[in-house]
Amino acid sequence: MSVDPMIYEAQFFGFTPQTCMLRVYTAFQDYLFEMMLVVEGVMLKKLDGIPGCKISPSKIRKCTEKFLLFMKEHFDKLFSKMEEVLLQLVLNIPKNVLLPEDKVQEQYPYSEEEFQALQDELQQLQQ
Repeated sequence: MSVDPMIYEAQFFGFTPQTCMLRVYTAFQDYLFEMMLVVEGVMLKKLDGIPGCKISPSKIRKCTEKFLLFMKEHFDKLFSKMEEVLLQLVLNIPKNVLLPEDKVQEQYPYSEEEFQALQDELQQLQQ
């Protein structure tokens, strides 16, 4: 997961892009686990109907877990690529875009020195 706080994006969207990505990841992962249980259930049912089948449910469970691990590893690789693209191209606000509540800063720009001078004056007034 990305460590950049993406504060401006959070202000714009109402949620952090990282939180969005975490929820998408969790949803996909939950769906993957759910599907593996369904696949395992179908395999058990189909093999139960075959007379003389020597594959035990524990063997099927081991194979399902092995396949799930394989799928999860590949899913994690693909998701990290998808996350990178989404955070850069979809859930990213370009630096030249101002939110409506920040338009005042465009009308009345100030430098870092002016801001510090105002902070100092404010501190003196408070004393």
